[in-house]
Amino acid sequence: MHTANLGAAPAVDTTSSMVLDNTLQGSELNDVESKNSEPKSAVSKNAELPEADENSLAWPMLPGENLNDVARLFYPKNQYMQRQFVFKTLHLSKDVQPNLNAEHRFKEPTLLVIPTLKSLAKS
Repeated sequence: MHTANLGAAPAVDTTSSMVLDNTLQGSELNDVESKNSEPKSAVSKNAELPEADENSLAWPMLPGENLNDVARLFYPKNQYMQRQFVFKTLHLSKDVQPNLNAEHRFKEPTLLVIPTLKSLAKS
């Protein structure tokens, strides 16, 4: 019998996604309570995101984050790929965030369209 040593699974930080989930749920509750007012959250049920395909996906940006931060997380030692990620994200997200720039720090949870890592590897 052959057994492979796969090693320990990498640790996953779910804190950020839990914070986003709680924030979004809270904003939906506020929307229900104030039926006649606009939602205060940057992420709303009516947010128009382009259709995701095999080359892109929706990504939740958390308060305090910017595109350069996310690019450094995905590509910590590759500045060229960081720039490619930011450039492609700005292009993909232009319909939802037309004035977005790489240094903009989000004040509220916001969905952006980012390229998949596989699509960036092809470029």
